[in-house]
Amino acid sequence: SEMVTAGTLLTRHWQAMQIASFGPQEAVRSAQLYGVRPDQVRQAATMLAGELGAQHIDLNFGCPVRKVTAKGGGSAIPVHPELLASLVRAAVQGVEAAGCAGTVPVTVKMRVGISEDLPTFLEAGRAAEGE
Repeated sequence: SEMVTAGTLLTRHWQAMQIASFGPQEAVRSAQLYGVRPDQVRQAATMLAGELGAQHIDLNFGCPVRKVTAKGGGSAIPVHPELLASLVRAAVQGVEAAGCAGTVPVTVKMRVGISEDLPTFLEAGRAAEGE
């Protein structure tokens, strides 16, 4: 799927709902979720897994677009492993709250680093794995 923003999904904006919906022909229902606030990510994961039928949630920590990273999101999140861990934890808790623990995996997408000079993948990967 295209990336859907947690906060926008929670407002049920028509574009977010369109991105997060699945057609009957889709064998695997995977949603790509973006957010910087754990409370919103938790609620959005619950909505995706419980209400919208997502079978997999992929957290996007790899978006390099300047307007996203300038707000601390996307590929800027792995620079802050504590935030990354709290976002992963929130998504897992959201899936659990939807009653889908163990059946809807939560994965992360990230880059080697925010730049060549600042690799973050090892520490960020460990932070995500711990959740």
